[in-house]
Amino acid sequence: MKPHLIVTGTAIAVVAALGAACTSGPGAPVDGSQVTSVLQWRADKDAMFKTSKDSPLLPDARASFTGLSYWPIDTAYRVPAGLTQDRSGPPVIIQLQTSTNQKRRMQKVGTLGFTLKQQTLQLTAFVDLCRSAI
Repeated sequence: MKPHLIVTGTAIAVVAALGAACTSGPGAPVDGSQVTSVLQWRADKDAMFKTSKDSPLLPDARASFTGLSYWPIDTAYRVPAGLTQDRSGPPVIIQLQTSTNQKRRMQKVGTLGFTLKQQTLQLTAFVDLCRSAI
């Protein structure tokens, strides 16, 4: 299972599954196939929005939908992160409301440390209690 990160203005990372993706070593080189993969994922998402019965768009809006606006891909933001687990104290559990109005119970598992553009940064890491455990 691949990790899914959500970053809010308060720099909280929500991690659906943690494991091999968290490393303190250098990241894999970014090649054209990774950029192509992201571009294909975006195209597939736009097609789903335009044509699927599960689209979040109302049927009338789908006809004129030309795709979402995306930031350009900047591979400098693909960085490895190391997980420092925190098992001290009582478990910290939060309720995260999703875009489908569901609530997910998330437990804090520690912090993800990484370096981006010569700046050392940290995100708080949570795991979805319904999907995985560390």
